[in-house]
Amino acid sequence: MENKIVVVIPSLEPDSNFIDYIKNIKEAGADYMVIVDDGNKPIYKDLFKEVQEQGFIVLKHGVNCGKGRSYKTAFNYILCEMDDVDTIVTADGDGTYLPDDIINVARNSKEGTITIGCRDFNDEKIGGSTRHSNAVTSFLLKTLSDISMSDTQSSLRAFNRDLLPYMITVIGERYDYDFNMIFEKKNIVLQE
Repeated sequence: MENKIVVVIPSLEPDSNFIDYIKNIKEAGADYMVIVDDGNKPIYKDLFKEVQEQGFIVLKHGVNCGKGRSYKTAFNYILCEMDDVDTIVTADGDGTYLPDDIINVARNSKEGTITIGCRDFNDEKIGGSTRHSNAVTSFLLKTLSDISMSDTQSSLRAFNRDLLPYMITVIGERYDYDFNMIFEKKNIVLQE
């Protein structure tokens, strides 16, 4: 049986490249795309309607609930409605991650493991504030839990279906969710 990949993207105020971006991810190898409209203003209604018309799954929050809640909404949907999905990968909707990188991280995912796609902090495109905040969270993670990671804030993460119940119960509704996913990891292996 073929490994089915679903890409989850929370979306708040997407830009004009959003539809092309998710199409490119699909073309790179995603079997499904679950987009969470995280309480967007009515001016985005037509864009999300077009996303649905393109065949993508759109889940909607009535108000902005945050990145963590968006993930949990999507993960619960996948757990309940998408029995054929084996691998779940999360990404941002702003084009931060290349479609091929998203699929590569998904394909490198293993059972009982969270696979994290790491950014190169020597890249000039990554701003100083991002470098600084990642250094702080990396230090905190190492100090509080003895976990060493080079990119604690990457949204590019993949895991297998077996971890969905854990992912739905991780504490955090907004950006704190990403850190808590790693910090609370229990017996889960982390792979960068």
